[in-house]
Amino acid sequence: MSKKILIFLLIALFLYLFDWFLNNDNENMIYVSDNDIDFLVATWNDQMQRPPSEEELKTIIENFIQNEVLYRE
Repeated sequence: MSKKILIFLLIALFLYLFDWFLNNDNENMIYVSDNDIDFLVATWNDQMQRPPSEEELKTIIENFIQNEVLYRE
């Protein structure tokens, strides 16, 4: 009976490691593309009727990242 359990655990370990190697991309990384920034700036322009300053753009991007972090939790 213990031999069957050992075989089962070894197969499970193999499948786990196989899946880990195949899906080893960094899922916690948040990418902010140029398209994302363009969309954020366009939305700002629509709401404020002016382009954002450098400091405002930095804050907009930080808020975007923070919202993405909260969404993924």
